[in-house]
Amino acid sequence: MCPLFLAPEGSKIKIKEIRGGRNLQKRLIDLGLGVGTICEIVKGSQNCGIIVKKENCKLGIGFGMASKIMVETI
Repeated sequence: MCPLFLAPEGSKIKIKEIRGGRNLQKRLIDLGLGVGTICEIVKGSQNCGIIVKKENCKLGIGFGMASKIMVETI
């Protein structure tokens, strides 16, 4: 398990844990990125934002949020 920003580009990931408060968890759930969600890393960097693809939708996530989302590569 590692933070989202460390997942390699092009890999499929599963969200295992969100290490943030209620507001962060609600924001991610509203975006469709709750615990157990499977998505793909389109573009990532260790110091910038991350772009993830879930079904036919691409979402941008900032570095701060990405550091609190723990994922597992599948």
